[in-house]
Amino acid sequence: MTSTKGTDLSLQVERVISASPERAYRAWTDPQRMKSWFAPSEEMAVEAEVDLRVGGKYRVSMGPYVVHGVYQEVAPARRLVFSWQWRGETPSNDMLVTVEFLEHPTGTRVLITHDRLADEDSREQHTNGWTAMLSRLESLSKTNELD
Repeated sequence: MTSTKGTDLSLQVERVISASPERAYRAWTDPQRMKSWFAPSEEMAVEAEVDLRVGGKYRVSMGPYVVHGVYQEVAPARRLVFSWQWRGETPSNDMLVTVEFLEHPTGTRVLITHDRLADEDSREQHTNGWTAMLSRLESLSKTNELD
């Protein structure tokens, strides 16, 4: 994926999953758990590296696609904020992702806000990717595979 410097374009995607905020948060921060859902397609092998602290780096490969960034906010079971950069892009193209874990009567409402998207095409691609990934996370939460 290539893009130009990010703009004020953003997107929001949300899903209610059948898991506590703590379990949902672990699914986003534990590399072993991420392997089971952090890609838009089951066919994509996932590898994840996580240094979960403010200033810590992460790297996730989803088949041929590799994204990396730096954690800017880490609030266990409540909120994660991290930069989002595809391999091969220059640092000035950092997008910003905020994930909120909100209590819900049937589990956790996971709200993703993805800011600084380069253009409408990037927004559409990322919306599709996040939607597919949240669907996978939701399916796993229903089968208790997040434990």
